[in-house]
Amino acid sequence: MGARHYAFKGQLDDAFAGTSTISRGHDAPLTLSLQADANGHPDLINGQVTDGTWTADLIAVRSSSRGGKNKNPWNGSYTVIFLGTNTDASIPAGNGYATLRVSPTGQSTMAGTLADGTSFTSSGPVANDGSMPLYAPLYNGQGSLLSWLTFTNRRDDNLNGSVSWIKPANAPRSHLYPGGFTNEIQAIGSVYHRPPGTNQAIGLSDASVAFSGGNLDTGFTNSITTAKSGRIVNQGSNRMTLNFSAATGKFTGTVVPPSGGKALPFSGMAFQRMNSGFGFMPITDQSSSVVIAPNVPPPF
Repeated sequence: MGARHYAFKGQLDDAFAGTSTISRGHDAPLTLSLQADANGHPDLINGQVTDGTWTADLIAVRSSSRGGKNKNPWNGSYTVIFLGTNTDASIPAGNGYATLRVSPTGQSTMAGTLADGTSFTSSGPVANDGSMPLYAPLYNGQGSLLSWLTFTNRRDDNLNGSVSWIKPANAPRSHLYPGGFTNEIQAIGSVYHRPPGTNQAIGLSDASVAFSGGNLDTGFTNSITTAKSGRIVNQGSNRMTLNFSAATGKFTGTVVPPSGGKALPFSGMAFQRMNSGFGFMPITDQSSSVVIAPNVPPPF
């Protein structure tokens, strides 16, 4: 709740049910109710948390923590993208991003940057069904990032889910989107393999970098090619730099819009499942979308 954690303890009865009261000083106490073996499902606990005024449903899924040689099936490195939208100027057009590591024992650790420039971290166990809880208190505990993400093996991603992103008005240390918002965004994740010998996190021998939305009056696109050394070469007439980190897949760069002005910084993350990259570029009080994708020739 916010940036605070609360411990609890208790005992289940013969029907696998139990309650616990959590004291919170001057705030109303919390009452926690649990029902294990819910609906005959041994890996599931249902319940509720309430302070007497509000009530929140509780879901607990058995973690997939492993030991010895029995490794977690989802262990490895991933890159995660929090997709923006160009349909509403009050919420980010830019794409947030993160790195995710799942250990052989099933513990996940995520660290990233949202499209308003806010950094966050989150950790937790991966459940037996491939679901992973995500919670990060934001803006000094006044906002949050909340979701159940699910590991999959779809054509375009290895991880996905709907994420609740709450930002209060005039959030501390955040000058983008000062009006705040309560937003549902989509998160997608891709397995990330460090490229051997070069920094070519994705194959971009002939590709484009598209900038759109946010405070940009008009979107624009720069064509790029990649040298054998892995260095990215800008083919556009307007100045642009772009570099990838082979270790994490993160990219950073600067670009001068075709209309002129100062160079603007942007950043994002490689997404190997789509051989693409997604990120954001902060300008004034909004963020623009940055998408790196290969140029696909016409089928004729």
